[in-house]
Amino acid sequence: MFRSLALAAICLPMGAAAACYGDAGTPLFHCTVEGGKTEIRVCLQDSAAYYAYGPPGRAPDIVFSRHVQDIHMTPWPGISRTYWEELAFANGAFEYRIHHSFDRNGELPQDGTLTVTRNGLQIAELTCAAGTISTADFSPLFDAKEESGQCWSFDSRSWGRCP
Repeated sequence: MFRSLALAAICLPMGAAAACYGDAGTPLFHCTVEGGKTEIRVCLQDSAAYYAYGPPGRAPDIVFSRHVQDIHMTPWPGISRTYWEELAFANGAFEYRIHHSFDRNGELPQDGTLTVTRNGLQIAELTCAAGTISTADFSPLFDAKEESGQCWSFDSRSWGRCP
C-alpha cells in the first residue's frame, strides 16, 4: 500500500486527481468492480489522461497519468448494433486495458472490463458490476488525440500523424 501511494505521489501532480473529477476535467470511464471493493476511474484533464484504481470513497491504490498521445485508443468502427470502445495505459511492464460496450437497441446490458497484462501476459481481468458504469465515453480522448496532431485511420486501425 505504501509503495502504491508513493508511486501515486510521483506519477500524479499534487491535487490533480481531485481536480480531474471536478470542473477542470472530463470523466471518461467509471465503474465499480464486481464485489464492490474497488472502482476504476479514467478522466481527461488538459492533454493528460488519468487512470485510477482503488476502493470507493478513498485514495486510489494505483493512479498515474499519460499524455493523450501515449494512450492507445480504439474507437468504435461505426458498424454493428454493439457500440464499443477500448483504451490502454502502459505503465512500465504493465498495461491496463479498459473496454466498454452497450447494445444500441437496449436489449443487452452495458458492460465493462479491465484487463491487466504484465510483459504481454494477462494477469487479471476484472468485470464491472452490473449497473455500476456511470461514465463510459472515450470520445473526448479521441478529440484530444486529434488536437495533439494524431489522426485515426479506420483502414489500418491505428493512430498516426495527421496530414
